[in-house]
Amino acid sequence: MIQDRVVFIEGYKHMDYYIKEFLKTNKLETGVPFKVKELRRLVVVDGDGSFKYVDSDEVLVLGDVFSLLSGAYHVELDNAKYLSGDTYYFVSDAYNVKKSTWGDNIYDYALLSMGNVFTTRFDADNHKEEILNRCREINTKDIHTVVANKSVTNKDISEVLNDNVNILSNKVKDIGDTATLLNKKLKDGVSGMAMSIDKDSIDSGKYKGYTLHNGVKKDFDINATSLGEAIREALKKSFN
Repeated sequence: MIQDRVVFIEGYKHMDYYIKEFLKTNKLETGVPFKVKELRRLVVVDGDGSFKYVDSDEVLVLGDVFSLLSGAYHVELDNAKYLSGDTYYFVSDAYNVKKSTWGDNIYDYALLSMGNVFTTRFDADNHKEEILNRCREINTKDIHTVVANKSVTNKDISEVLNDNVNILSNKVKDIGDTATLLNKKLKDGVSGMAMSIDKDSIDSGKYKGYTLHNGVKKDFDINATSLGEAIREALKKSFN
C-alpha cells in the first residue's frame, strides 16, 4: 500500500524518515551547523528538513543531499578535537618533537589514539617520556616486561604506527573507493533518480524496495546495519 512506503524524489518533501536517521546517526539536531568535508562549507538542516549552506541560506542540490545520506560525504562535528588544516605536534623519537598538519587521515588518528597529538610544542615536549614509555609497552612481546632506559628511535615508533595503521587502512580504502565511485555517479545523473524503501522491512535490518534511474526500475533486497549503508548499496545497484 502506498501509505506504507517511504518515497523521495527530486526534493526533500518525502524524506523526513531519512533525514531523522541522518541526524540521529551523526548526533545532530535541526538548526545545528556542521561542516561537510567534501564541500568545505558549513551546512545546517532546517526544521522543514531542508539542507542549507549557513553562509548563503542556499539549499543544497539533491546530489549533495544523497551523498550526505549515503555516507559518501563526511560530516565534521563542531566538537571534533581537530579539523582538516589544524596544526599539531607529536613526539617523533627520543630526541625530536615534530610539527604536522591534521589531514584527517589514518596516520593522524593513529597518533591521536595513542595520545601523541598536542596543540603546542611545549606540551609535546613535556609528555615525551610518557609517549616513549607507551611505545615501549606497545612494542614489547611480554607486556609485563619493560626494558629500562631503552632509547626509542624513529624507526621504533614507525613500526608501531604501521602495525596499527595497516589493518585500518585496508578497510578505509574499500570504503573510500566505494564513496568516490558513488559520488561521481551521483554527480553525473542524480536528477533522474527516485528511491522507494518498504518501511516494514527497515526494523528487521532487511531493506526492500526499488530505485528508478532515468526510467529504469531496479528492485533491491539488502541486508544492512544502517540506513546509510542500505542507501549506498541500493544506489550502487541502480547505477550498475
